[in-house]
Amino acid sequence: SLSTGKSKSFFVRQTNKS
Repeated sequence: SLSTGKSKSFFVRQTNKS
């Protein structure tokens, strides 16, 4: 769960940056 949450946060961050 923790791993998935971290990955999701990173993905969201990348999308927000774009």
